[in-house]
Amino acid sequence: MTMLTMIVPATMMTAANHFAMALGRGTADRDTFLAPNWQDASGELYAVASQPVNPLAPDPKAPLLRPEWDTTEIIDMEAARASQEALALHDADDPASVLPQVRPDALLGLQGGDPMTLMASIGLKRAPQSL
Repeated sequence: MTMLTMIVPATMMTAANHFAMALGRGTADRDTFLAPNWQDASGELYAVASQPVNPLAPDPKAPLLRPEWDTTEIIDMEAARASQEALALHDADDPASVLPQVRPDALLGLQGGDPMTLMASIGLKRAPQSL
């Protein structure tokens, strides 16, 4: 089973949750990124969510449209599109690729690999307040 691990800077969590709702199935997706429990070497905080890749899920880089379920316009589509533009996707199972580093101004999506191993490889560790 292939995993998708999304790493979101703490400052981008709200927008990233709107992006998750735009790609998801309902308002429960607004709670995808709840707490910035991970940090990089400089102390920047990140929220992480990891789940199996759904082959039927929308392409996160395709033009973003308001989902049919959002009839009351709960989703802030501008925030969702800003998150989409800040998203860098990486195939962690490609042996020829080099893992990117996290950045406080970008969302990082890592497809494949073991989430905990990947996070250690890119320099993330549990934030002290989350232990």
